[in-house]
Amino acid sequence: MSKPIHPFFWFSGLRAVACLSVIFYHLNQLRPIANLEKWDWNIYQFTETLTIAVSFFFILTGTGISIRYWTAIFENTPLPSVRKSYIERCIRVVPIYWIALLITFILVLITQGWTFETWIRFVSGIFFLSWVHPVTFFPVDINGPLWYISFDILGSLLVFGTMWLLGNMQKRYIPLGLLGITGLLILGHFAFKQIPFPVISGIMSEWFPTHNPFIFGLHFLLGIPVGAGLVWWMKHLQKTSIWFDIAWVVCVGLLVKFLWYIRDMSDYVYSAFDGPFHFPLVGLLIAGIIGFIPFTRVLAHIFEWGVFRFIAKISYSIYLWHALVIYGLQQCIFKETITSIQEWWILSAATVVITFIVAWGSQKVLEQGISSKLQKWNIFLTRDA
Repeated sequence: MSKPIHPFFWFSGLRAVACLSVIFYHLNQLRPIANLEKWDWNIYQFTETLTIAVSFFFILTGTGISIRYWTAIFENTPLPSVRKSYIERCIRVVPIYWIALLITFILVLITQGWTFETWIRFVSGIFFLSWVHPVTFFPVDINGPLWYISFDILGSLLVFGTMWLLGNMQKRYIPLGLLGITGLLILGHFAFKQIPFPVISGIMSEWFPTHNPFIFGLHFLLGIPVGAGLVWWMKHLQKTSIWFDIAWVVCVGLLVKFLWYIRDMSDYVYSAFDGPFHFPLVGLLIAGIIGFIPFTRVLAHIFEWGVFRFIAKISYSIYLWHALVIYGLQQCIFKETITSIQEWWILSAATVVITFIVAWGSQKVLEQGISSKLQKWNIFLTRDA
């Protein structure tokens, strides 16, 4: 019997898989779909359901942040500084996002010209306010995935604040505290939906105002009890078990089966509160996938393979840059609409290779370089909150 793997060790494997699914999803949208065989069309539709990777990232973030605080709560030790921890996270996330945002903005100005809307979207993206209006939701054109960052910044702040609150109340009231915050987020979601926003064309006609910080806050919040369970299990379960392997496979199997079942349905079917990503059903299955794997006897070690560690290490840069790589390839090489599956495979292979190279350089030069300098310069990190 071996000891369970610490949660932070296998986070890398899960992040890698979720990151790859995002690339596959965006490439899938470029596939030529005329005259597909039935089995191929089914695969195309199934791949379109991989938008749930967003929920996966949200829940994983909530879990990862909360673990340190749950450890302090269960062991009756001082809580980590919320201010220090949040600033450290922002230093890792924000500067390289701003760089990707600025570079994309300059490309948009060159290729599409200047408009007031272009500027207001860019400014909203800088200050993480993209979510306030359907016009500003996407901070820039040609790099759509950047919409995610504003929600990540707000969601992580929600988790830090929630853990500070839970850590400063009596343990018996912690469930009530979580329920209270959940209720406030649900009320905020419905209140936000009542605001008379203008209806605009395109994907925003479907996404807004349903995609908002309140409904996504529930995804982040779901990671908090997962973190509590992991800390408690780590303390009380001193061995792995094949039963956890089975439980993990069951969760994955149910998730795949469910996504296959709804592959030709709306993004909002089987979703509470008219929210995206089929929450909480899919969220609970993701919680099981995150929560069971440290205690698996075989699977946890698979996710520790070097390839997963490498992809996870550059995963944030992959997310920030892959859409620009796809755009560049389309403009420079595939100048017309892709009409053959052979061209699509070439585009896909080139995208993966170039994105990995760009992301590796970005992680080495930008992520590590900027973060290390800012960590030294930031005086707040030397103080306790």
